[in-house]
Order: sequence, then C-alpha cells, then structure tokens
Amino acid sequence: MNNSIKSNKLFIYLLLGLLMVSAFFMRLHSFQNSRARSIDEVVYFRMAYQIQGGLKHYHTIPYGQELRDRGRP
Repeated sequence: MNNSIKSNKLFIYLLLGLLMVSAFFMRLHSFQNSRARSIDEVVYFRMAYQIQGGLKHYHTIPYGQELRDRGRP
C-alpha cells in the first residue's frame, strides 16, 4: 500500500512538472510569434526611445495623454 501511494505521488509530481514545462514553452512560442505587446512593454520601449534624446525627455506623460485621448482611464 505504501509503494502505491509513493508511486501515485511521483506520477502526480511528474505530470504537474510536465504540464508546467509545456505551458512555459507554449507561452514562450506564442510570445515570440506574436506582434501584440503588453502595455508595459510599449511603455518601456517608448521610454528607452525617449532617453536617447537625454534625461529631460525620459517620462510617460505624453503616452498617458495619448491613452487618455483614446478613452483609457
């Protein structure tokens, strides 16, 4: 009986591990092939682009105004 419980636990751990690894690689593949980006990625890209012009240009105010104009709170 004890071996049966151990083998069931091992099976569950292996199954959960396999599901986690497959979910990670599926998400990675989806991310690499998607043109859509999250709002954070867009903000960080814009800020990196702005900092090329100097620290005075490094802010998110224009982007926030643009989002507000589109109807985002």
